[in-house]
Amino acid sequence: NNLGDEGVKTLASGIAVHGSLSSLDLGFNNVGNEGCVALCSALLSNRGTLHTLYLSGNAISENGALAISDIIHKGCGLERLHLTGNVIGPEGVKVITEAIGAAHTIHSAFEVQNLTNQDDNNDMLNQSPTKDDIKKSITLHGVQELFLGGTGMGHDGCLAVAKMLEQTPTLRVLSLSNCGLCDDEIQLLGDSIKSNRDKIPLEALQLSFNNITCKGTESL
Repeated sequence: NNLGDEGVKTLASGIAVHGSLSSLDLGFNNVGNEGCVALCSALLSNRGTLHTLYLSGNAISENGALAISDIIHKGCGLERLHLTGNVIGPEGVKVITEAIGAAHTIHSAFEVQNLTNQDDNNDMLNQSPTKDDIKKSITLHGVQELFLGGTGMGHDGCLAVAKMLEQTPTLRVLSLSNCGLCDDEIQLLGDSIKSNRDKIPLEALQLSFNNITCKGTESL
């Protein structure tokens, strides 16, 4: 297909009022920043239903990445995000990974507050929730699968990914194929994963088509 920005704008108007859309595949449709911004605006109008967004192989750059980071910050409910082949660059990767790293903290804070409010409104309970109550009540929300291959992230983008890995308790799949990563970057990723090993549920790390040697793999 070749929807382009204008086609996505037309589609976005329908998405804004669609109450049950859970997956959207617009890969390889020549979508640029203008279309991406329009799409993200529509998703904010209809937040919480879309869980999979496939935008691989388009022409999205930093401005589009900013729009995507905004919907993650504002709790759109995304669980799977595919951006392979969009040259969003190190800054684009940074804003998206920062949003992912912070999102679960925001959701958890809301749920803790809700638990506290429920307790305050219950006449039969006169004590504040315990730490165990809070842990049991919090359901972790956030991006579980992230595909950033071929995004031109460079060393600075990898630093941002490493920082995200230290924070997120939700990420299961991370693809960094064809990102020009070397052993030093893999060391950064390995250290971050190890520092968060008790929380991060990482099951798959895709690192094909990079510049990694045995030295890099040993750090993982």
